[in-house]
Amino acid sequence: MSARPTTIRVFGSSLVANPYTPQFRPYTYNGDVPLDKDPDAHYGRTPKPKPEPKPVRHEFSPDKCGTPAGHQRHLYWKVPICEACREAKNEYWKIRKAAIRARKDARHAADAARR
Repeated sequence: MSARPTTIRVFGSSLVANPYTPQFRPYTYNGDVPLDKDPDAHYGRTPKPKPEPKPVRHEFSPDKCGTPAGHQRHLYWKVPICEACREAKNEYWKIRKAAIRARKDARHAADAARR
């Protein structure tokens, strides 16, 4: 089946009724010929080549094991967490929660003294 070529305006993969719409381009429609499949074609640009993946410079090193930073390294490198790092992280949170609790108690004591 051959249709008479007709010039229409194309925006992306859909037709646009308004020829003054920005970023349009003329396209000749020939019946059953599909529209462009390239999503960037209607902007009049070609896709940029994807950059090469960067080589991995480092591997997991246990030099900070036994510290909260070592625990984070285990999570970052997706390595099972060692017991020393787990204990260090638990100790860190105990200290931090105690400090938060102390500040909260001090604030409550100050509020009670003002009343």
